Amino acid sequence: MKNRRQGKRRNASGKKLLCVVISALMFVTMFAGDVPWDLVKGDISINAGETEQIVTQVGGDTRADSAPVITSSAPTDNSVTISSEAGATAQVTIQDAVINTSGTESAVTVTAGSSAEITIQNVDISTDGNANAIDVAANSNATIIVDGTENNIDDNNRASGYGDSALIHVGDNASLTIQGDGSGESGENKLEVAGRHTHGAGIGSNNGEDFTGKVSITGDVYVKSGVLENGAAVGSGDQGKFAGVINVSDGAELRAETGRNNAAIGAGQGGDFTKNAQVNITDSTVKADTYNNGAAIGGGYMGNFAGTVTIENSDVTAVAGSFNPGGTNGTRGEAAAIGAGYNGNFSGEVSVIDSNLTAVALHDGAAIGAGGIDKTSQTAEFTEEGVVNIDNSTVVLETHSKGIPIGAPEENSIFNGTVNITGESEITLVDVLNKETGDQALIGANGTGNGSVLIEDSVQVNYWTGTHNQDAYVGFSDENKFDMAYRNSMDGVFTKADEAALKEIVKNAELTIRIVPKPTPAPTPSAPINNSGSTTVCISTAYDFWRTLEAKIRSCQRGDEITVNVADFNEMPCYILEALTECGVDLIIEWNGGEDIEIKHDHGIEYEHEQIAFTVLIELLKK
Repeated sequence: MKNRRQGKRRNASGKKLLCVVISALMFVTMFAGDVPWDLVKGDISINAGETEQIVTQVGGDTRADSAPVITSSAPTDNSVTISSEAGATAQVTIQDAVINTSGTESAVTVTAGSSAEITIQNVDISTDGNANAIDVAANSNATIIVDGTENNIDDNNRASGYGDSALIHVGDNASLTIQGDGSGESGENKLEVAGRHTHGAGIGSNNGEDFTGKVSITGDVYVKSGVLENGAAVGSGDQGKFAGVINVSDGAELRAETGRNNAAIGAGQGGDFTKNAQVNITDSTVKADTYNNGAAIGGGYMGNFAGTVTIENSDVTAVAGSFNPGGTNGTRGEAAAIGAGYNGNFSGEVSVIDSNLTAVALHDGAAIGAGGIDKTSQTAEFTEEGVVNIDNSTVVLETHSKGIPIGAPEENSIFNGTVNITGESEITLVDVLNKETGDQALIGANGTGNGSVLIEDSVQVNYWTGTHNQDAYVGFSDENKFDMAYRNSMDGVFTKADEAALKEIVKNAELTIRIVPKPTPAPTPSAPINNSGSTTVCISTAYDFWRTLEAKIRSCQRGDEITVNVADFNEMPCYILEALTECGVDLIIEWNGGEDIEIKHDHGIEYEHEQIAFTVLIELLKK
């Protein structure tokens, strides 16, 4: 009996020990995701499946971690590889990390066909130009969430020579979104990409590779991308066509600059801005700046422009021929500010809607249109398919030498396209000549053509032509602000164009000045009248009208009835229904859309939205 009792005690002790071990294991499992992964200890791979995400470190742990945080206790050349199964998205944060890569392995790779969300915070990645800092491989989908102001990617891990890799590579049909962390202003979340030793793009494709993917820069983020060689700041690498999509939206800021024959946004040297290509800028701020023969937005050197650029509710500055990698501003370059590169034709579409645009071509290119040409073998052409639309916008278009604000530059140019300037736009056309060359077109072409130009009479056109010192400072100052020092000498010499002047500055195109009829004022809704015959002051705006009616309802006695004529209003705020019920007042609405609407105080209507359309109200009252 004694031995059996001792055995029972030993069993109880063993069970207690087992419970402690299980609890400890549960604790480790529960809080594993809170333990950072140190990249210095070895390469890390992340694989997201349908039910869990597994993180593996070479020479270290393998465990489930749904939200891994990767840091580096010291600079390292180790790498991160991210993959996911179909329908899953990998989640990872890289923070307080310094990664220096050399060779052909990228610092961070999102594998082909995978989906990933990567948060970067205080991250510094430097390559030698032979590999990408971040590779978003073909057919993959990645989101980079930028947190904080100290996030930098460059190729300074190379002393001399050049590589071929984009700093942030977006593979064939891949999609990359760069966004802020949602905390507030774009200036609080910054990403800077600087390529000095590569022929790839800053963000986009590698040297010799067409860009067919999509880059979206959105929300509270500031992105600066600069490339000194022949890849675009955002777009295709050297000798690569731009056939993809770039979106800048929702308050984002993008600064793009290049130092050779590449576009800042669009194609690298030798690359066309193809028919399927798009640059869409919405509710954002963009500054694009090139030094030599690539457009600020559009084609590279020898590159045609056949795609679309849409600027809506944004502030955009595009300057071709101003950025100089030596720190001073250049006066080189024969590309358009928006459109084709040097020796490139324009057959695409540029639309500027409700925006502020400054576009400057500092040599022989158009501000919007075709590039300057090698006159011995080329003709600048703004083709029949080419369209420029400007609506309700403030636009400054400036050209130098033999350029043209809108159209095809040089003497042998051809303009067969379409220009529409509409709404309450104000257009300022500036043509600065190095030498007297006679009257030049400001819209159209100096050669031949049969294009069409529509200008509504609500548009204000200002213009200035003359000679000036070509060496004047033009470009972006250190404060990231566009500056034209010689503008002061032009004060007071701008001319507002009337119909006769427009006929002089529009050449080789049929000019139509369309009269915009003045809108007929909408009938003013009447003040509400109650059964005692008293009235309120007449209010014409919808907000004030409905608030006045609500006040009238709340001043009535229970059982009163109010009649109101709302003219062309076709909906009302739901707080009117609430006031009728609370105050026991009935309402008759007279409106221009149909029979009177009679609403009893006990209407019983349930409403979910702030406004209710009269057509919906009528149906609810029938029920």
